Amino acid sequence: MPLNKGKSCRLCGSTKHTLATCCCRGAPEFRKLLKANQCKAKSKQSRTCRGTGTAAARKRGAKPAKKVAVSSRKRQAIARANYSGDKKTFDQRHDRQGSGGSVCSKPEKALEELQSLGFVNRPGLCSSCGVGQLLGPVPRHDAGSEGSLYYRCSNWECKKYTNCLSLQTWLCGLGRFGLLTPVRLLGIIKVYATRKYPRPQNAWPLACENYKVVRLVMDRLRHLEAEAGLRMCKEESWKLRGSVEADVHPREKPKHLLLYWRWGGLVERGQGGKIVLAELPHKLVSPDARPPVESNSEIEACAFMSRIHGSATVFADGARSWRAHAKAKRLKFSQVNHSKMQFTKPRGPRRKAAGTQVLDRQWKSLKQYVPCEVANKNAQNQCTSPNLLYNVRNKNLTYCWLPSGFFSADLRMDL
Repeated sequence: MPLNKGKSCRLCGSTKHTLATCCCRGAPEFRKLLKANQCKAKSKQSRTCRGTGTAAARKRGAKPAKKVAVSSRKRQAIARANYSGDKKTFDQRHDRQGSGGSVCSKPEKALEELQSLGFVNRPGLCSSCGVGQLLGPVPRHDAGSEGSLYYRCSNWECKKYTNCLSLQTWLCGLGRFGLLTPVRLLGIIKVYATRKYPRPQNAWPLACENYKVVRLVMDRLRHLEAEAGLRMCKEESWKLRGSVEADVHPREKPKHLLLYWRWGGLVERGQGGKIVLAELPHKLVSPDARPPVESNSEIEACAFMSRIHGSATVFADGARSWRAHAKAKRLKFSQVNHSKMQFTKPRGPRRKAAGTQVLDRQWKSLKQYVPCEVANKNAQNQCTSPNLLYNVRNKNLTYCWLPSGFFSADLRMDL
């Protein structure tokens, strides 16, 4: 057995073993005494724990307190308060929720409800003779007129029956009033006003058996709301205050279109924040190129800075033109750089972080709202959506996504 080099027993001095394996008389008692002395010396040299945290709990032999788990919803609320304030920011059509409810089955009651909502008006004189007054509404029992109501002229030389829906100006040119009854029209309006992103397939089972009729009526409702949104954006007395985000969004174009449709916008942070939308001038780029960046002349042509109050702070996404216009108007300005994957930037204590996440969320809501029929084309490679976004004559359809007030809060409560 090799010798224990460098070590010797502390009791007998032998180099063949240590104190732990010593067999001499009194070795166990000596080991116990030596261990007790070591524990006393260690306790004298240790520092006293004055706190009440995890270190003191370990000294006392207690388990450290567990960290309170924070839910993801609470973390989102904290981040939202640090970014846009205490009020929650919704997308522009957050109040359009629900399935539309039930529709009354009697045409007379449906017509009365449409008149109370303002979608149907009763003219005073007959449109054919211009002399007789309209009596009714009365039903007709002819083939193909089930569920429809008609006005009858009181002039004995005319006595013409006219469909009550064909006299409405916002439905002129529809041409399918035999299939569109008051009950079906009320069902389509309810679905359109209560859905967040209304589509014709949502109202087809509830309102009508003809898909084309539902699509045509929803197109008319979009145009009515688009006109109201366009008037709202052109109102110069409407000023944006507080934290205002500015950005330009290029719509993804189908292959049969040559230009990008670019929309610029301003939005207030916080619940119910105002939003201003404007179309930028067209700019021709090479095929398969990226959409062009907004320039100083384009922002000046849209008059965005005139819609911002002098005490507001403008946040942009890195385009240099926004900084130049904000400096010219003496507005507070801060921006992030999306090209460097920077989407938010802290600005110090008690100051809102820079970024355009609220407006980017609005662009996402806009793309979900615009119907998918805009990219349709026929065999001749021609666009088949004359009433939708990508037609030059009806390019302002995008404004119907705004909370224009056409479907007011009272109207949604009634529906």
